[in-house]
Amino acid sequence: MTFTEHDHNGLVWLTAPVIGAKHAFTTRLGGVSGGPWASLNLGDNRGDDLGNVRENYRRLGAALGADLSAPVRTRQVHGREVRVVTDADRCPPGVPVPYEADGLVTGVPGLPLMCFIADCVPVLLAGLDALTLRTMPRTQLFSAAVTLRPGAEYDLDELTEKLVRAGYT
Repeated sequence: MTFTEHDHNGLVWLTAPVIGAKHAFTTRLGGVSGGPWASLNLGDNRGDDLGNVRENYRRLGAALGADLSAPVRTRQVHGREVRVVTDADRCPPGVPVPYEADGLVTGVPGLPLMCFIADCVPVLLAGLDALTLRTMPRTQLFSAAVTLRPGAEYDLDELTEKLVRAGYT
């Protein structure tokens, strides 16, 4: 798979042309954070100044044409929980996320989902018409952090089963 690099005023992110839904794989470039958080730090629980984190979200939102002042985020714990989310799950930076889940699923068009990775592989699935491979009019977006830690591999078959049980086919 190839990725396309984008740059908006120094903020750099990647997209995968095969994914029809709006998405971004961010880099550390283009934010305002300094020191060990330089520069596009989006984590609000690692000691960075909250004002910097909020500004980084604002810059990313401006680059993507999206309101990221209160995206849907999660506390990832290298587990197997996949949470179905709606607008009610929006959580602005600085507000503790009230649940743990390693995957987020939504059928709400335009709802921004945030997935953080360090020792994990991000999995991003967007609903497609299986026959035409074109994005469905009401795109469903699935996001999961898939751990690579030995003994805790995430089973993508299990993820798929959870999505089907939740009504996402």
